Amino acid sequence: MRAVSAEKEFTPHAIDAFEQAASHHGGRIDSQCIGCQVAAEGAFASTMRRWEWFVYELMVDLMSGRQTTHRNGSCVRNHVHQSRSVAEQQLLRVRFNPYTGAVSLKPNPGNYILLHNPAMVSAVASYWLQNSSIETVFSGYRQDIERILHVRHGIAHGTSHAGSQCQAALLIYDPLTPYQTVGQFLTARTGDGVTTWLEHLLSLLVQWAAELSP
Repeated sequence: MRAVSAEKEFTPHAIDAFEQAASHHGGRIDSQCIGCQVAAEGAFASTMRRWEWFVYELMVDLMSGRQTTHRNGSCVRNHVHQSRSVAEQQLLRVRFNPYTGAVSLKPNPGNYILLHNPAMVSAVASYWLQNSSIETVFSGYRQDIERILHVRHGIAHGTSHAGSQCQAALLIYDPLTPYQTVGQFLTARTGDGVTTWLEHLLSLLVQWAAELSP
């Protein structure tokens, strides 16, 4: 049975989100338009929510024995779960120690698990699976994924910590331009002058999703 795929369940959402942001200003994104900046933030946040959903669904799929279409072999389960619902309940038992990187299981499943910290995702994938695309992608692109998550948290959270992490990420992307808001950054052009930062970041998410599950 096939696992959730980027081609069907993620990429179309990312494309739609970008097109909706661009439609605010006559089919293009205007960096000077406040409405475009707000729309870009919304498109980015929406795609990130879909990204987190995609990673969660893929993890449960692989834990329950489904496979991606990768040609480099199938991952192997460390623990066999008889159904997808059982696999999900086991995933919800996970406890991750950010200081040691250790994964353990709580006595009972929680209501949810946030699979967005790359170190956590890699460790959790390694706990349940061998040779999984999840561990490969989140280990290989750890810093890049963290950077995008810092931008996302700059939108979603109003704390000073989230704000400082977001600003640090924006400076890495564009060290020559100070941005007051994430919307200003997302609607600005990258170094090639052709692509907006919104399109650039969404294309990275699409690339990683395809490497996770084509």
